[in-house]
Amino acid sequence: MKRSPSLALFALLSACARIAPGPVTVADALLQAVPDPVRVPGALGTVEQHGFQVTLAISHRCDITEKRTVRRTTEQRFVNETPARDWIFGISGGALLVAGGVFFIDSGNVAAQDRASMDYNPVGPALPRTVGIGLLAVGAALASIATVDIVRANTRVADTKTVTVDGKIDRGVACPESPFPSAAITARYQGRSFDLGTTDPRGRLELDLDAALPQDAGLVRGEPFLFLDVEGVELARIEVLAVVAHREERTWTTLPRAACRDPQKASDCDPVKAFLSAYGEGPHAGEARELLASAEPRLRRLADEETWRTADVSACVNGKPRKDGSESCDGVRKYLKTFPDGRHRVEAELILHKSHGERRAPQPGEGPREGPVGGPITDRDRRNVESSRAKCLAWCQIQCGSWQSDVIKCVSSCTQRGCK
Repeated sequence: MKRSPSLALFALLSACARIAPGPVTVADALLQAVPDPVRVPGALGTVEQHGFQVTLAISHRCDITEKRTVRRTTEQRFVNETPARDWIFGISGGALLVAGGVFFIDSGNVAAQDRASMDYNPVGPALPRTVGIGLLAVGAALASIATVDIVRANTRVADTKTVTVDGKIDRGVACPESPFPSAAITARYQGRSFDLGTTDPRGRLELDLDAALPQDAGLVRGEPFLFLDVEGVELARIEVLAVVAHREERTWTTLPRAACRDPQKASDCDPVKAFLSAYGEGPHAGEARELLASAEPRLRRLADEETWRTADVSACVNGKPRKDGSESCDGVRKYLKTFPDGRHRVEAELILHKSHGERRAPQPGEGPREGPVGGPITDRDRRNVESSRAKCLAWCQIQCGSWQSDVIKCVSSCTQRGCK
């Protein structure tokens, strides 16, 4: 029994668990958050539109980092890497403490002199008491090992300090209180670009789209949006239907429709045609088409006459170059190409045949052409031929005017050669 304290001390020293550093936890308590904007290339803005009135507010572009001041607590915890040992020594120590207590308490009931007693022990109470004390000492030593290891494993080391860290980052947002003055604003519509101006010192630009966009911008109902760019980067798209409707109504009101109802020139209905080209889906398109349909026969007759007047027939007859430098009969050929069944078709073909021996090829759908220039001869053709002969006779008389000796002979010879 004298060895018990030595054994207990050995166990206390050799059975200590391995306690190692465990996880580190960091907890931050926010004290202050301050935004830190950093300007980056580009611009952002807002657009307000009411009809064709548009207001732009443009700002510089920023990446904003939140600077956070926090109270940071760093805590180091420890862990028991050999918990099984502590369980063994703790349970063993507890058992020995119970046994030692029983021995120590029961030692007072030992009867060393009464041999007849059931508690008779010739040794006396000293030995059980000693055993009880020894067991209590060893049990306490073993239990202390587990207790010390539990305390060590639950030790925490904490450090608290104030630090500044970066918080969330908002990229590509509008810089606070940083308007973009003199920013170039452009509009894009169906592949075309239009300069709309620049922002004022407050980064604002107010636009009247009807005044800002050129009249030939080609705005149509079928393409209701245009795109706004700031410094070459798309900002927003805005609707232009209000501008289209406003311009359409204004154009219709000022359109020279009376001239188209009773055209005197082939171009008198050109404004109505241009209106239909621009606003063919608008509320006035039907009326414009009806106006053109009613004027079309007269327009064609006028165009026929105007083209014939500009054909420079005399140049073709005389074989002289035209005033524009083109070949002498190009005007006549152009007339026949534009109006193959025009009022002056026969006359034009006669002139070309007499001047260059040209004959017009039959057109698709026509039968064999008769007569000196081909083609079915109609009453209209006959009247045109008679008119052409009269003009030819007048032309011959003009050409023979310088023949003082025998004007009649000259005219006769001229008409026989050319007025067939």
